[in-house]
Amino acid sequence: CTLFNVDDDDEDDFKITLREDCKPLTHFCQCMERILLFGFKKKFFQFRTSSLWSFICDASHRALTLCECDQLQTDLNLIHSVDGLNEDGKTRAFLRQSLRSKSVALYFKLLLEQTDVIHDYYWEFGVMSSPTQATALLAQLDELSYLPKFVEFQMLCADKALNIVQNFHTDEYGVPQWQVKRDEGDISLMVDVWLLQNRERLGIDLKIGHKKVKKEKKDKQKKKSKNKRKLNALQSTDELR
Repeated sequence: CTLFNVDDDDEDDFKITLREDCKPLTHFCQCMERILLFGFKKKFFQFRTSSLWSFICDASHRALTLCECDQLQTDLNLIHSVDGLNEDGKTRAFLRQSLRSKSVALYFKLLLEQTDVIHDYYWEFGVMSSPTQATALLAQLDELSYLPKFVEFQMLCADKALNIVQNFHTDEYGVPQWQVKRDEGDISLMVDVWLLQNRERLGIDLKIGHKKVKKEKKDKQKKKSKNKRKLNALQSTDELR
């Protein structure tokens, strides 16, 4: 709130909504999918084949028997109720919904605690099955807990494009390699555009103008100094003559 000059009293009226057209947000979901794919076993169970969605469901159901997490149950039910999504699409929709609920760190913590389920689905070198890498992952995801309350995620879950997107192909070593061009987006440009659009509400329009004037004065001073050096050089040349 301090960064954006938003008072606590004004938070309810002030919202930043990020959607699926936000490139850094899309890239984040792709990276989370890649983490889930890393070291994933391709195997057959009694009535089905393994998939990321089956892992999420199995691990979540196990977690819900050990602890109460109403939000996780609600989000799982929501994804199950979305028509037209295959298992890949449901996995990606779940990641989007986790962001919307601001529960990515919590959900992954619960998933990572289900070591028996992880052992069934992942090889030892996978991020999900490595305690050291899992701890580092949770530490990074915990940063999402410090986002301001007025930042909202509204990524579409009922998006059939999620069924057909192929972001990665898994090589012979079980490592998911990027199949699409990585596009992290220009976050600094996003911030500049957002600040420009909201400058009056944030009360920073004068500051931006002040900086611009200050920069123009500095450029003029540099130019004047450069011209003065040229003039001195010419005078010195005349003296030598």
